[in-house]
Amino acid sequence: MLFIAKLKRLGRNAIETRPINIALPAFAIWTVVAIIEGVQNHYVTEQSGHPIPFSLTVRMPLAYGWFWTAASPLIFWAVRRYPIQGRPAWRNFSVHASLWILLSGIHALYRIPLHAIIYPYLPNQGWVSLFSYYLIGNLIDNLLVYGIIACIAHALDIFEKYKLREIKTAQLQTQLAEANLQTLKNQIQPHFLFNTLHNISALMHEDVELAENMMTDLSDLLRQTLESGDAHEATVSEEIKALEPYLSIQRTRFQDRLTFELRIDPEALSALLPTMVIHTLVENSVRHGIAPRASAGKVTVQVAKTDNVLGIAVTDNGVGVNFPIQEAFAKGIGLKNTRERLRQLYGDNFSLDLENLRGSGFGVFVSIPFQIKLGSREPEEALA
Repeated sequence: MLFIAKLKRLGRNAIETRPINIALPAFAIWTVVAIIEGVQNHYVTEQSGHPIPFSLTVRMPLAYGWFWTAASPLIFWAVRRYPIQGRPAWRNFSVHASLWILLSGIHALYRIPLHAIIYPYLPNQGWVSLFSYYLIGNLIDNLLVYGIIACIAHALDIFEKYKLREIKTAQLQTQLAEANLQTLKNQIQPHFLFNTLHNISALMHEDVELAENMMTDLSDLLRQTLESGDAHEATVSEEIKALEPYLSIQRTRFQDRLTFELRIDPEALSALLPTMVIHTLVENSVRHGIAPRASAGKVTVQVAKTDNVLGIAVTDNGVGVNFPIQEAFAKGIGLKNTRERLRQLYGDNFSLDLENLRGSGFGVFVSIPFQIKLGSREPEEALA
């Protein structure tokens, strides 16, 4: 899936680029700090009556800051490889203490050839004296700077681990949602298949030709289901077209006892809705509303757009229900799975209401966000 692949790339990038990307921000920060310190030193010397040019006062902080700019990626790597809170603590502490001493020695060697440039008015006392001067004279300052950089690296490492945890959680939630949707869909499809095969089996003893017609419609229904693949949403026009084989099967089964009416708003034809949701609700009306009824019955499907909401209503004039309305979710697969699929796809941004209609009959009313499938057309044959 593209979304999961994107999350994985984000996770990899968060780990792989951090030590490299720290160099440029560190350079910018140290340069700004050096300039501020150079201005400050120039101002202090000027006020004391012994002014030193800014071009000289800025050299030392620039040299010092740029060294730690170069050292920052190494410190970041050490913090990640040997975490401050990691185990064993003595080993990690020893690594960072050794690195502090090593960097202090490298800094002293680095400053020796720059001594004449930074302090042109001071005598050159030889590289041994200068090495001792820069090593011992800056040891505590180097410890403070090393500690600050290490703490920043540790804080960023904690933040990135938290961010990676969020990414992994999102991956797991997405994968779980996909698995749940596929499970629900797989449960619904055999539900239709078993019911239809039972109807064909019953009809085989009465009218072979009609049974063959039903088998043809069933094959069309299964073909459309296979063609939909793993898709969890389809347009209204696609769903109405996919509904036709089922309607044909039920017309054959009930003859004059059953009629269907489709009221589809043309503006809603390109809207997206969960695959087979209309199919499931129509099958529920036929099975529980019309089949137990002795006289003729009617199932009506309405789909309409209102503002940013897509409304779906499937009603019948069948026998209704004689138990508490909410128990309908516990008495069958179709309504329960429809509700779960809507929750998986839309969270809390949907409604599914059941109602015993006045007089007789039962209605299911669904509202979901109105979303258009980009690039889709509105085929008129869907309304035929």
